[in-house]
Order: sequence, then C-alpha cells, then structure tokens
Amino acid sequence: MNFRIDAEPSEAEHAVLDRLFNALWREGFAARRSLWKGFAVLRLPGGGVAVARVAGRLALDRLRTEPPYAIRRNGRLEVVTTPEGLTEVIGGVAPDDRARLCEELSESTAHTAMFIEASRKRAGGGLLDTAPPPGVPHDAWLEGFIVRGHPLHPGSKMRRGFSADELRAWSSEMGGRVDVAFVAVRNDHLTVAALPRTPEAWESAVRVPHGYTPIPVHPWQLRHTLPRVFARERAEGVIIPLPDVLPACPLVSQRTVVPLGGGAHLKLPVAAQMTSAVRTVSAQSARNGPRLTALLEGLLEGNPHATLQGERWTGHFWDPGADDTDPEALERARHLSAIVRDAPRGDTLVPAALLIEECPVRREPVAMELVERHGGGPIAFFAEYAEVFARGVLPLLLGYGFAAEAHAQNCVVDFEGGRVRAFVLRDLGGVRIHLPWLRERLDLHPASVITADTVPELFAKAHHTWLQGHLAPLASALDAPENALWRAASAAFRRAWEAIDVPPERREMARALFFAPRIQVKALTLMRLRGKSHHYDFCEVDNPLA
Repeated sequence: MNFRIDAEPSEAEHAVLDRLFNALWREGFAARRSLWKGFAVLRLPGGGVAVARVAGRLALDRLRTEPPYAIRRNGRLEVVTTPEGLTEVIGGVAPDDRARLCEELSESTAHTAMFIEASRKRAGGGLLDTAPPPGVPHDAWLEGFIVRGHPLHPGSKMRRGFSADELRAWSSEMGGRVDVAFVAVRNDHLTVAALPRTPEAWESAVRVPHGYTPIPVHPWQLRHTLPRVFARERAEGVIIPLPDVLPACPLVSQRTVVPLGGGAHLKLPVAAQMTSAVRTVSAQSARNGPRLTALLEGLLEGNPHATLQGERWTGHFWDPGADDTDPEALERARHLSAIVRDAPRGDTLVPAALLIEECPVRREPVAMELVERHGGGPIAFFAEYAEVFARGVLPLLLGYGFAAEAHAQNCVVDFEGGRVRAFVLRDLGGVRIHLPWLRERLDLHPASVITADTVPELFAKAHHTWLQGHLAPLASALDAPENALWRAASAAFRRAWEAIDVPPERREMARALFFAPRIQVKALTLMRLRGKSHHYDFCEVDNPLA
C-alpha cells in the first residue's frame, strides 16, 4: 500500500489507536475484513475503510498493530495519527455518540501520555525491588505504575469530571494522595452490613454525635456530589460533615484507597466516569459484600491457590421507608456508601495488571523481571501462572457456579521469588453466580444483578474476565510464541478441571462450553458507542484453551 506519512502517532496515541482498531476488527463493526501483505483492512458499512500495519496475530482474535493507520476518504487513503481520526469511517453511528466517543478517546490519550511521563520520573530501578515512599504499602505503590491500563479499552484512562488539579492530586499514576473525608450519617438513614473484624485505628478516632455513624467519603465526592444529591439532608442535620481526614493513597481503580501506614482498603463512590462507567458503590454491592465474603471464605477454605480480600463492613445511605428496589432510593444510595475491605496478605504482592506494563527503567514488561526470577523461561512461568490461577478459580466455577470477576485489576499475585504462590481476589460487586449449582443458601439484595440464569452466561463472565481481561494480555507481553504459551495454559486448566469433584454429567456438559472453539467476550467499544456499561454486548472470538 502507498501512504504519504507526514507524522507518526505518539506513544500514547499508538496505544489507544491499537485498542480502537482491534475493537473495529473484533466487535462486528466491519462488513468485511481481510489481511493483505502485512496490513489489516476493514471495510465498514457506508463505504468506509480503515487500515493498519499488522505486527502479529494474537489469541482471542486480536492483532498487534503498528503505524501507519489510515482511512479511505474521498477516494484515497489518508494516514491518521490520532484515535479520533480513525472514528471518521465508522458507519451507522449517531453524531452525538461519535462526538462523545471522540471526547473520551482524546481524554484517554492525553491522560495516558501524562501518566507515562510521570511514571518514568518516579521509577527507580526494577520496580519490584524499589522501596516505596514512607507509609505507602509496596503493592499499593506498584499500582501507580499501571499507566496504560485496560489492554483492550480505548478509553481506559479517562477521569471525566476531574479537573486538571484533581487529576494530578488524586491519581495513582501521578503518585497522588487522598485525604479521605468523613461525614456523620444519622442511623435511621443508614444501612450497615458487617462481619466480625478488628476495627481500624481511624474508626475509634472519628468522633460523631450519639445516634450517628461515620462514613468515609472521597474528597472528589464530598466536593462535587454530596452538595448536589444530599442538600436537604445536610440542611436538616441528617448528614453532618466532620473535620477528620485519613491520609491515603489511591489504587488503580482510583475509588479504592489504602491508608498511609497500611490497613484495610476503602472502596468509595467517585461519581466520575472512568473507562465505561460512573464509579459509584451500589447498595446492592454494599449489602452483598459481607454475605459473599462469608460464602467465599468457606468455599476457599483449604485451597492454597486463592485467597480473598474480604469485605467486612459496608454501609450506605438509605431513605427511611423506601422499598429495597426503589429506583430513586437506589440512585441516591450509590453516592454515599463505603466498603471496608481486608488488606491483601502475602510474600511479594504484585498487582496482576502491572505485569503487562512496561517497566519505566528496563523498558520491557514487568512480567519479564519475574520470568528472570523464576528461572525457567517464559513458557514455564506462564504454565505455572495458569496452573495456580486455574486451581484457584475453577473449583468455584465448576463446583459451585461461582465466577469470580478475576480480571487483572481485581487480582493481586503473591509471588515467592518468581514462583506464583496464590492469587488474592478482590471486589465482589461484579461476580456471577449460577444459583442451581450453589450448595448453600445465599440471601442476596433483591435488586442484585450478579446471578447468572444459564451456564453459558456464567461461563461468559469467566471467559471475559479470566481470558480476555487477564491471561491473554499477559501471554502477549511475554517473549515467547503465543501458541506454545497457550498449549501450556490449556494443559494446566485441563489438569485443574479433572481434579474437581462434581457429577460427571456436569463436568462433561461444562467442558463442552468452557473449552469450546469459539467463546463470547464483552464488546467494550460497541457498548461504549451505545452508551452501555452494565448491559452487555458480546463478540465471538477464538478460545485459546480449546
């Protein structure tokens, strides 16, 4: 193909262009697609054409793309260097939806560039051996180096609603700090769910009037949302701002923070759009958290391959007398809520999402530092990683119909040297449970959306989060042929599968679905264009475990 190349995309533009082109390739946008002389060619409805150079084909129907990227317009190919330029040939999209997508792509690109630069200034040598700032737990500090974020979502680093000053002050990627605020909520307007635990030091230090309970609040939420949503309650003394603050550092999700000095993690609403969704904490998630914790701790007992950051205490605002499914009450509740989550425990704790990021000093994926420590090479490392992962999560899935939302952002890996010891699972709000397979009674919030009516729906959650959101990006980051990596991973999953004690008919029926040649995963950009975050669209891709 003949191109006139006047400019190259920046590093951040290339990262977002790659994700966007992959979305157009995989998610059903194209009327026809082909590979021709080292290029991927997409013919889109309405006559548009998009082109990218291909450096390699990857599992789950992904491509490794490189500049130049081009579109056909006015009868000729034009090189594009920004993700927004690539959107011009997407057909059948309403102007407002296209404009929103372009704004999100622009913001994601700008933030990615800012975060990459900041990480290179903050990094020491190899990240895993560098001491964090005083008071910051090492695993929490490492999360600040997840600067490119979701490997498939073009809008992965959005913070829509954050000002420039707020972005610099409160973002994990900038080494930010969060002074968690507190409000006192009158007890007749509060719903609490709790399991026995040791209270944190800050809980006894926060003083509230009799008949009130303190709720931690992110400073962004205190500044932007509470005055708007709870103006009447503040005027009437139902909600009282308190002078106390808790210095903390944000994790990669931004709404979860860790107190300086360590301790329980706090998951707090931040009603700004990050990736696809506005990141609040629903009453359903808050109410279910301790119940799911009690269930999972029982199911994981004796399993050395997976542990849980249990959700011990949760609270949310509730309008007195409102029904549990009242839409207005649920909407208000998600803006003033909190989940207190156990700190992870282990030897060397590494956020799984960090493994695919480029080390700012070594300029190679962080996983390669662990491969060196492992000593057996990338294939042996990935085989062991997949084996421990499978033995941690598969017994929950096949034995109890419980699909942990174990994508890379929701997992911390416990390493000993370069050897994987266990996976620490966190965040119970996005799990899926097929109740007919669950052997125990589970009393969920009546407005919950975490049940899977069918086994295919259950497995779609597993395929999307375990393969698309965790193992596939790691395999692509390792310096080894993908086919060899996935052969080792498939063998590991099959060994783990056979070790689970379930009725033979369930095993065989489930095997045909889980190891099927083609599987369903979420179509993230298609959902974004349609304005969806919690109602899923799917695309069908090859299954590397088949």
